Amino acid sequence: MMAAVPLLALAATPAPALPLLALRGGARGVQKPSNKAGTSSVVGGVLLHLACGAAMATAEDPRLALLAQMAGMPLGPLLEKRAGPTGTALLATACIGTALAGKLGATDCVADLCGTQLSTVLLGLGVAVAYQVPLLTGSRWFPRRKGLVIGASLSGVGASAA
Repeated sequence: MMAAVPLLALAATPAPALPLLALRGGARGVQKPSNKAGTSSVVGGVLLHLACGAAMATAEDPRLALLAQMAGMPLGPLLEKRAGPTGTALLATACIGTALAGKLGATDCVADLCGTQLSTVLLGLGVAVAYQVPLLTGSRWFPRRKGLVIGASLSGVGASAA
């Protein structure tokens, strides 16, 4: 004869926790993560950091750009939660592009709106927001290889200095 298991004991056992990657499916159900999409996020992170490093190298006042970058660092994860990685990266590249266009004087209108100091601050803020998006996204795609993913993504900054 089978032993009776109290219903209360069954209800007290916790359900197995699903990893963050398994929760991506939403209403469609659980999906296995695609290594192709994860790899493309790491490659995109290298390219984004390469562009950020090159843009910071063109700053006319590096101290002001670094101050703006330090002040804008908390904005990256906050914007990434609201707009997602793609929206945050697009916003950051728009800030960097506007700053570079104002600095280079591509159009008189942008040059008038963005003086040298304002374009430097905008450049620093854009780099600060763009800096963390690939790190957060890559570490979510590859939770067991966070160090490798972050190191590979940050290699773009080092390559831009060369």
